[in-house]
Amino acid sequence: MALDASTKRQIDGVVKNWLAENRMFTAFEISLAVKDQGVRERHRNMKEYVHEAIAREGGATYTRTLKDVGAPVQAWVYHTLRASPDNYRPLNRTDHDQPAAQ
Repeated sequence: MALDASTKRQIDGVVKNWLAENRMFTAFEISLAVKDQGVRERHRNMKEYVHEAIAREGGATYTRTLKDVGAPVQAWVYHTLRASPDNYRPLNRTDHDQPAAQ
């Protein structure tokens, strides 16, 4: 399913902001942040574009590590090259308005 231009812009905006803040996050958390802005799209439809946006914007300053995050499957945790992914704290899935602890 193709994403509309507005959804892509919102994803790009969240990705740019979180990268500028040197946040540690998953693609799912980006999807939730975009949904909080009013986008009505499922993560499964957004995740490919989210990963592309992170790769495009994160460039040489971000990497990803596959981790257990409290979900049924492992997820890519995006972090700066200097940050340890072991410091990542999974999103509290009962209240997704709160960002994961850093």
